[in-house]
Amino acid sequence: MPFYVYILIAYLVIINIISGVVYAIEGNQPSSLLSAAALIILPIVGGSFGACVCNYVCDTEYRELRASLQKILAYLPPIMFFCHLILIIYIFGFGNIVSFVWNYSIEKAGWIGGYLWIINILGFILVIIRKSSNYFAPWWTSLIPDLVLIPVLILGGATGGVIAKVLFNFKEDWSCDCTKVFQNFIYNAGMFVFSFAHIVAYVYFFVIK
Repeated sequence: MPFYVYILIAYLVIINIISGVVYAIEGNQPSSLLSAAALIILPIVGGSFGACVCNYVCDTEYRELRASLQKILAYLPPIMFFCHLILIIYIFGFGNIVSFVWNYSIEKAGWIGGYLWIINILGFILVIIRKSSNYFAPWWTSLIPDLVLIPVLILGGATGGVIAKVLFNFKEDWSCDCTKVFQNFIYNAGMFVFSFAHIVAYVYFFVIK
């Protein structure tokens, strides 16, 4: 790889660690207005992923003078993450990235590699639609029913679902009916459990095998 790629990777790692630390501190104690500026600037300059993770893990609150910025600070990290992702794809070329990832997956794991990519992209999209439907579907009707989403998550798409869950800070129980214990488990802790199991499978197929 060219030398500038290593510099870019190092920069992204450092800026995301800094962003994560700032967002984590903000989640634990009130801070100055200067910190509010950092919360806005860091995701824009590359720290969007660290901000998304700490928003989810640390349950970041926006107090005092930053209360009016709550929605901005909640949606800015995931929006900037996608902007940065699109920029990186543009720099390296969409066709180059897709062909490299797909060919590598097929070479390492055969049809299983292609299947894992497809079902995780599907899981990512379905989780976003499922959660977003609560905001615009009438009477809390889910556009993606449990009968569709749960099998996708269990059969390999949990990692994509977890990424969507963390990026967009989806934490609350999703089932309105408290008797739906299995659904609530799958959409919360269960998604991480299945994702961990799938990641073990990824390591086996793509690294060990």
